[in-house]
Amino acid sequence: MDDNPRKSASSSQIPIVIASSECLMNKLPSCLIMDILSRLPIKTILNCRCVCKTWLHYISDSFFAKLHLERSPTSLLVKTISNNPESRSVQLVQITGKPVGLRFRVVEEMKFVQEINLPYNNDFLIQNSCNGLLCISKTFQDGSHDDIYLCNPILGEYISIPLAAGQGKWHKRRFSLGYSAITKEYKVVHTFYSKKGPDSQPEAEIYTIGTGKWRSIHKALHILDIFMFDSFVCGSIHWELRGEDNCVNSIGSFNFENEQFSQLSLPPRYDEGDVTLTVFEGCLAVSFFNTCCDTQFEIWVMKEYGNKQSWTKQFTIKNLGFENHYEPLIFLHNGLILMMDNHECFVIYDTRRKFMKVIRICQTQGSKYAIAYKPSFVSLKDVGKGEQLKMSREEQFPLEVLVLQEYNQKRVHVYLLTFWNSCVKIFSPSSSQRLHLLLITGILTIWSHAGSKLVEKMTSPLLKDRAYNCTSHDQLSESTPPQHSAEFLPVIASS
Repeated sequence: MDDNPRKSASSSQIPIVIASSECLMNKLPSCLIMDILSRLPIKTILNCRCVCKTWLHYISDSFFAKLHLERSPTSLLVKTISNNPESRSVQLVQITGKPVGLRFRVVEEMKFVQEINLPYNNDFLIQNSCNGLLCISKTFQDGSHDDIYLCNPILGEYISIPLAAGQGKWHKRRFSLGYSAITKEYKVVHTFYSKKGPDSQPEAEIYTIGTGKWRSIHKALHILDIFMFDSFVCGSIHWELRGEDNCVNSIGSFNFENEQFSQLSLPPRYDEGDVTLTVFEGCLAVSFFNTCCDTQFEIWVMKEYGNKQSWTKQFTIKNLGFENHYEPLIFLHNGLILMMDNHECFVIYDTRRKFMKVIRICQTQGSKYAIAYKPSFVSLKDVGKGEQLKMSREEQFPLEVLVLQEYNQKRVHVYLLTFWNSCVKIFSPSSSQRLHLLLITGILTIWSHAGSKLVEKMTSPLLKDRAYNCTSHDQLSESTPPQHSAEFLPVIASS
């Protein structure tokens, strides 16, 4: 029998290691486990909650929610416009892949992840999203509103926010959710006109989640009928401001830190036409599309927020066709832009190759609207303390009493292989076989020697702060879960 570990690792025989929770999970620092779990796809993370109580505790921790949100890729949230009652749901579409020539793997790999059942029928409106939370409302034919809702579709949580008495008759009302990084509070701003007519002045009020009451904001700007989706930048929501001629003349903003309205200038080269606000790499962006003069539109980016001199023309897209109206949704890697055409279909435009391709997404046929959306594990249990939390769907598993049975072992095996491979990517060793052996024979024993190097590889400042103080028995924001040595008996195989 050859005792050479290198030869054994490269042989056709796949070594099997039986590891109990005592020698594996309980000795790994929680920050390392959460770092690895936070890199997985959303659906996989949801399934990982059912592997063991320890993982459930990690994924439910507020630190994990912050870490995941920091690196969560932008997805697409799509709602089909239909009278069919089944259209109560929206589709969450994750985007993966890289372009190869003129073929786009991102097109082929756009996958429907899950349906989110909302608490009422199909006549709801997604007002906007912030940190993975949705602000949604129901609009009746007379223009009045029912309660508005905050929802985390990933966790299936929602809370209702009752409107103040007498608000049902107010006009052109819109809601927008935002976050104050200083106070760490989520707020909903409500803009409206208390009466009809040319002399009516816009008004506003704000609701801090958890307080249970609305506060009046006495000064509001002239407001467009609707807040534009995905224009939350630097703690402020943005929308178009129109003059008496109904043409866009500036950008309105509301800051959730100081609760003040303000105006921003448009880019210098603006002609009359369609205007769309969006976000490009964390900066406010504006797209202009003028079908009267030409068939191109430009995308300008405000590189320094609030500085009108920092407007920079980022993209010019030509030869789009007079009959089309494109709305940029997500700026992908390598100069790719995902856009919606006339609320009917999605297109990918390659700004480098000047190439456009129509893409199909299952279960999103027909007229629709879509927003860019960052899935998150921000729990309304933490955000809405004092609010009545509800669930929009039943839990798939009784997680509190979950005990792994034999049929769970294959699932655990797959998750731990993902865990293992992620470790390899983090360490980036010269010889992956050598690291495999280290992982098999003593990954838990090398933390004291390799921990500092691992921390250097961590790109998240949040994670670095946690990792420097991390030990094998570190505490989470809540109490450490009980140890269940008989609950977790995974099998790990070398790849």
